[in-house]
Amino acid sequence: MTRGAPADPPFRLDAESLYRGDSFTFSTAAGDPDILGTPAGVSGFHELDPAAEDAELDHGLRVRVAALDDLIRMKRAVGRP
Repeated sequence: MTRGAPADPPFRLDAESLYRGDSFTFSTAAGDPDILGTPAGVSGFHELDPAAEDAELDHGLRVRVAALDDLIRMKRAVGRP
C-alpha cells in the first residue's frame, strides 16, 4: 500500500507505474520504505553507494540502504526533520 495516497488512488501500482515514477512511499508488514529515484540533496545512486549498506529482507532479498548521514542530508534538503 502506498503511504500518503488515497485509499483508491487514481493510478495502478504496477511495473509500468514504477518504471515511469520517480518517488514512492509504501506501508508494508516489514516497515515503511521510501523508494526515491532522484533523492534531493545528492547527485544520485553513484554518490550514495560507497557509504550504503546491504540489508537482507525476507526471503533472502538483499537491497542497498543509504547511510544515516546521507539520509539526514537528503531529508534536510527537502526541509524534513
